[in-house]
Amino acid sequence: MRRLICFFGSILFSFKSRKIPKEPEKILIMRSGGIGDVLMSTPLVKAIRKHYPKAEITYFVGNWSKNVIEDNPNIDKIFNYDDMIIIGRNIFKIIGLIKRIRKQKFDLIFNLEKSWHWALLAFLFGIKARVGFNRYGEGFANTISVPFNGKKYELEYYLDLARLLNMKISSDNMEIYITKKEKSISNKFIIKNKLKKNKILGIAPGGADNPAQQAVIKRWPLDNYVKLINKLTEEKKTYIMIFGGSNDVETCKELVNKIKNKEQVINTTGKLTIKESAALMKYCKLFITHDAGPMHIAGAVKVKLIALFGPTQAHRFAPKNIIVIKAKSKPCYDIYGRFKGKSNMSEIKLNDVSKTISQRLVA
Repeated sequence: MRRLICFFGSILFSFKSRKIPKEPEKILIMRSGGIGDVLMSTPLVKAIRKHYPKAEITYFVGNWSKNVIEDNPNIDKIFNYDDMIIIGRNIFKIIGLIKRIRKQKFDLIFNLEKSWHWALLAFLFGIKARVGFNRYGEGFANTISVPFNGKKYELEYYLDLARLLNMKISSDNMEIYITKKEKSISNKFIIKNKLKKNKILGIAPGGADNPAQQAVIKRWPLDNYVKLINKLTEEKKTYIMIFGGSNDVETCKELVNKIKNKEQVINTTGKLTIKESAALMKYCKLFITHDAGPMHIAGAVKVKLIALFGPTQAHRFAPKNIIVIKAKSKPCYDIYGRFKGKSNMSEIKLNDVSKTISQRLVA
């Protein structure tokens, strides 16, 4: 079906304009999905801002991930919406979104999605210049496209859109802007719990669960995290800080209940905002998790990071300059965002993770 749509779409849009305005007044950046997907787009946002300093830049994003780009100085406005409008294919509400966007009269859109649905949506927004990806023919409605085959880091694909328009790229680092208030909250949290920066290890056992995709298949088994924490807290001077969002409360509660040395564990799950958590992560000497939102947040705040990968490809999603531990069997996540197999995360052994942590702590 996808091939047939792409075939007829390419014919229908064969006479489209391929012009990109030199000085657009209003630019829309569009990315749905999880926290990591949005965070990986921030270097592109920065490049767009530098290339078009006078343009008004709006980011079109679902409510689930909007917090990670709040206070970003490279963005003028955030157009946020209920994720389920598009995920649930609510036609009437989608039409409502289209009408609201059309009224804004954007000159240029950077569509960071890969599917033909989103490329067509960008066209329906009434934006004449549309820059996006072409995943095996799905970019037929774009004005110009970058080929996408999933063979490199997603963040680099985003920057390819900047390179396509000859933009200068000043940084390839993900960015999350933390306010003074958020820093103050994290500092008070550390003082209240009488913690020292070089004694805290951060762990995020949940995540990988958002409106766009329930991918708990990416999680390391909870019992493995329990065993790891029990082993780490054998040394009484080590404190474990548990991170997670509102969806992870029950998972982390179960985790803490199974831990032996509970007095050395601080559970922040569901108690902080995303950016307050990001501020708190900076106090961690090391952060351990799997492919999920907290991994990308930890990567953005540049904390030492160990990430566990199984079903998904580390070369596509792992932040740069981190230690990756992979399952032995091949990933089952395909280029269309589907899992074509079972979780292989149990292949990652406790001793391998524990050994890597010890090496990383002295590095």
